[in-house]
Amino acid sequence: MQTLLQTPGNFATTEQGEQLFFSGYSYLGMASHPAFMQWVKEGLDKYGLMQPSARISNTPLKIYSEAEAQISDWLAAADTVLFAGGFAAGQAAVHSIQQLNCPIFAAPNCHPAVLAAGIQSATTSFETWSQHVVEQINNHTYEGPYAIIADAVNPLAPVAYDWQFLSAMQKPSIVLIDDSHGIGITGNNGKGVASFLPQKENIEWMISFSMSKALGVQAGAVACSNASTAAALRSNPFYAATTPPMPAVLHAWQQATTLYEAQRVKLQQHYHWMKEQVQHSTSFVLHPQLPILFLPTDMDEHWFAQHNILISSFAYPNPAGKPLNRAVFTAAHSLQDVQQLTAVLRA
Repeated sequence: MQTLLQTPGNFATTEQGEQLFFSGYSYLGMASHPAFMQWVKEGLDKYGLMQPSARISNTPLKIYSEAEAQISDWLAAADTVLFAGGFAAGQAAVHSIQQLNCPIFAAPNCHPAVLAAGIQSATTSFETWSQHVVEQINNHTYEGPYAIIADAVNPLAPVAYDWQFLSAMQKPSIVLIDDSHGIGITGNNGKGVASFLPQKENIEWMISFSMSKALGVQAGAVACSNASTAAALRSNPFYAATTPPMPAVLHAWQQATTLYEAQRVKLQQHYHWMKEQVQHSTSFVLHPQLPILFLPTDMDEHWFAQHNILISSFAYPNPAGKPLNRAVFTAAHSLQDVQQLTAVLRA
């Protein structure tokens, strides 16, 4: 473990000096981008450090409703609800599902944000689980609604999920998907899983996500296809009884549409270059959707430290588990940075 002395970009400053940084989840590099930080400073001048009032007060801050409307337009949602963070967003969504007292099917490897007491992730593969869900729902005498919970992408394994199984479902169902790692970089125009969900009258969807990954905003959101569901979320304690997101960073997010697009293009260029470099490798596996390269167990943080590189090497979500070695490249990196990483991999 190496303690960072400041927020990293393509380099990280540690007590050992500067090192190339291939860890974290600032996929679009917004956490260190000068233009984005300048917009945050503008937001600080306008809004201060925080909004010292609940969202349900009689003095609401306009930027929150503006941001919710913008996210809804972006994801083609009926309404969106902002939360202090992605975990709060997911918990509010899953608790709203529990209140329906309906059958719940949780996919394998769900993030704890969208799980609650009495709900456990399946232990099979996603493909086996999804087939089982369709069979159980279509063949059961209960007419619905049913609830389905899943993560949009798995940053801990090089797999991609196929959502077409939802098209085969014949009964009313509510689908909750955590898209924290996909929003901003996957799908059309960074729309994430919203780009891939089949549109059916019997399926209502909620997409919960942290905005801190690709978008660089310390906030969470739940985008809903049903406006009534969003209205119910606004009575949830995770919304009503928590401090709202920092408005200054939401201000930066509002200004950054063109910057996000440019950073997505840059990240895609890095991704395609990396894909060409490792496509025939038996040692390295590139995630099919995320800018994450999975590394052999012997290439841990100590091995890369010899080359002045910091990678992601820790056990998650169980800290007592086996460390997972990954190199995460972002739009904060230059192509030369990514080339330096691949040169070390060949060493």
